[in-house]
Amino acid sequence: EKTIYAPDVNMDPRYVSSNQGTVSELVVPLRTSQGIIGVLDLQSAEYNAFDEHDVRLLEVFAERAATAIENVKLYNEIRRYTEALEERVQERTSELNRVKERVEAILNHSSDAILLVRPNGQIQQGNHAFDMMFGYSGDESFGKPITLLAEPAYREALLQALERVVAKANPERLEIVALRLNGLTFDADVTLSPVNSVPEQITSIVCSLRDITMRKRLEQELRESLQKERELNELKSRFIARASHEFRTPLAVILTSSDLLRTYGPRMSEEQREEKLSRLQKEVRTIAVMLDDLLTISKG
Repeated sequence: EKTIYAPDVNMDPRYVSSNQGTVSELVVPLRTSQGIIGVLDLQSAEYNAFDEHDVRLLEVFAERAATAIENVKLYNEIRRYTEALEERVQERTSELNRVKERVEAILNHSSDAILLVRPNGQIQQGNHAFDMMFGYSGDESFGKPITLLAEPAYREALLQALERVVAKANPERLEIVALRLNGLTFDADVTLSPVNSVPEQITSIVCSLRDITMRKRLEQELRESLQKERELNELKSRFIARASHEFRTPLAVILTSSDLLRTYGPRMSEEQREEKLSRLQKEVRTIAVMLDDLLTISKG
């Protein structure tokens, strides 16, 4: 770690001959904060070629040279680190761009309106389907509260669902009557999902809105159809109950008249028997008409 000077290398036991022409040799270490990084090795074919002034001058030079070498090494390390960092940044940027392109492709090809909303309810971004569904263009919706997308009667429910998502970090789903920019409305199914960019901190909410007007219309038509079917079944039940009651009267008359003819037929006059038979035929025709009515209703 110190300067070594041999005025006559042949007289110095530490010297290992490497050059037959060397008579005197001066070795000055290159010291840095990290230790010795090398030496200055000066050899001469003359005896005692270096004096004290030469030694001090070379030590000063070695100090400056060591610092310069250390700076060059640091610069090279920094340059290599910077190049590696730039390469990683480029790779990461390319990866983010690919992800961004995929996400945008998904959003722009989705038939659902998709929004990115701040935790306070302000709209940050919307996809093309949102603009088409609600009538906005460009960044016209940026910064507007999401509650403006609902009819006044549904705004409080939408706001409460948003607050629950922020508070509990759980998705919420609800149905609202949505309000377009032109004032027209439609039924919408809304899903709110939290986005955690920082652990345990919700930075935004993804809001998906789907037009369910056709589904609601079909549900209403189905309910009306079921109601009509229930009313028809109830009407059939009442008619059958009434018909059953109506059947009993002519059947009773037929039974009575037939019993009378069987028991008292020989004693009756021709006119009395004719009257009983006419009544039997009338009641049979009445039953036949009621049976036809029942068949007609059952086919309907």
